[in-house]
Amino acid sequence: MTRMSDPKRDREKMKQEEHKKNRLGAAKDAEQRGKAGALTEMANSFSWLGMLIVIASLVGVFLLINLL
Repeated sequence: MTRMSDPKRDREKMKQEEHKKNRLGAAKDAEQRGKAGALTEMANSFSWLGMLIVIASLVGVFLLINLL
């Protein structure tokens, strides 16, 4: 019987192969990610009211752009 490939395993294998091919590219990506921060860090820094305001303003901008 053939076993179906696991998507997580395939992604990890591709990531490792890319890392072997281009070690400096991976380091550069990590540096850029470190400078920019992560979305989860931004979300954790807001209170629930602050996050609600951000979401409402994004939805408002989206609706405004689509209506024009």
